[in-house]
Amino acid sequence: MLALVVLFVAGGLAAAGWSLSEQLRKLALLPTEFHSPYDLEVVDIQEKHCTLGLAPSATRSSPLVHEGLWGLEWEGGYGQIGRCIEHAGHRVTCEFFPRPDYPGLGQMARVDFFTYPGDPLTAFGLPFREVTYPSPLGDFPAWHVEGSSDTWVVVVHGRGAPLRECLRVMPEFSRLGLSVLAISYRNDAGAPAGPDGFHRFGETEWQDLESALQFAIGQGARSFVLMGYSMGGGIIASFMHQSALRDKVLRLVLDSPMLDLNLVVRNGARQLGLIQFLTPVGKLVSSLRFGLNWDALDYVRRANMLDVPVLLFHSPDDGITPIEASERLAKKRPDIVTLVPCEKAIHACAWNKDPEGYGKTLRRFLAGALE
Repeated sequence: MLALVVLFVAGGLAAAGWSLSEQLRKLALLPTEFHSPYDLEVVDIQEKHCTLGLAPSATRSSPLVHEGLWGLEWEGGYGQIGRCIEHAGHRVTCEFFPRPDYPGLGQMARVDFFTYPGDPLTAFGLPFREVTYPSPLGDFPAWHVEGSSDTWVVVVHGRGAPLRECLRVMPEFSRLGLSVLAISYRNDAGAPAGPDGFHRFGETEWQDLESALQFAIGQGARSFVLMGYSMGGGIIASFMHQSALRDKVLRLVLDSPMLDLNLVVRNGARQLGLIQFLTPVGKLVSSLRFGLNWDALDYVRRANMLDVPVLLFHSPDDGITPIEASERLAKKRPDIVTLVPCEKAIHACAWNKDPEGYGKTLRRFLAGALE
């Protein structure tokens, strides 16, 4: 009888572990591009403000109800929305800034987290080149904005995000005369796929970042600042632990970095309402199915290997990448890590919450690399 009970429990755990590993495969490992639907209706539009009707399911999660600067995109047009003036039921009235368009009444629109359309030229009038750099898997597309300094900033976007994620900070770098290289990596749209087609959260993607630096060195770069969003932060951390080019890096800037996949999975399981003691079972099955090395994906464990100043933007309210790993890193390496807690900011949107403050902090931090 006891043996039957043990077999029943073991079978249940195995089934639960398989189910959790399948969720991880779909939600984290498989590449995806995030495109929000046009689920906002333009109810009223004035010279300096607009009223938008939100779908009931979006009322709480929409960035419109958070203070910040966001893009507003509709078919054939783009603008920006700012401070929330009034939030009543499913309607939000906020500041509106045309770029240069105005939407029509009844127009369906969506919020764009990246705030600016197109590319550096479209967004800011910054001349740039579309370049490719060779990596072990093939040629990868990138944007290059030329500067007067031989210190380059290489910006690594987050999982599923386009190169446009890098636009918000480009003017700050250009004002300092820094060249900017916004890169893609394996499994991005338009880039070569990895051997298994999975995101590896830095474990393999660091090689693409290293190839980007080699390309930049061939173009005259002598030193680097690395900036990464979300999974891009994990890619940078992995690079700093493994690459022979790490000694050419002067500064790191990490925004909502994914420094410990263990925490991200635990947080995701909690949000899905899963029983927490099943999470280790799901991780074990995932290791067997997908070859995940969970210890290797905790970059805070190797914090002693870091030897350059690190600026960390992270929000305690981040619903995707918990701030806990960033806090651990800051506690382990207070000599080099500066953590900027961005209250009430959503994931990878600390800039949106306070563009002026973010830019000031960034410029002050980078100035040390140029002295």
